[in-house]
Amino acid sequence: DNGNNFYIDDINIYPASMTNIEETNGINGISVYPNPLSDEMNIQFNTVEVGDYVVTLTDAIGKQVDVVFSGHLEEGTNLINYDAAHLPIGVYFLNVSHDGDKQTIKVIKK
Repeated sequence: DNGNNFYIDDINIYPASMTNIEETNGINGISVYPNPLSDEMNIQFNTVEVGDYVVTLTDAIGKQVDVVFSGHLEEGTNLINYDAAHLPIGVYFLNVSHDGDKQTIKVIKK
């Protein structure tokens, strides 16, 4: 009535077999504050490589709303101020892209 015991051992997990783990080459530690935001947001992230970066804002269905920044950045911490007063209330996604690498963070406009 209590069923049978089932034992599993000799399990090996290798980095190549793990899913949803991506190493980023150019972008680390994206933060947006305040979040939720009302009229303005500050976007801070670290760049590991010198190069061209693009920061875009998309809505909840993936449609691009705005290009926040597009240009050359040096290695280090970067801060971008963005006026979001024109955005309707809702959920957005901030995307930071560099050389095929992309990181995304959710942003809420109240």
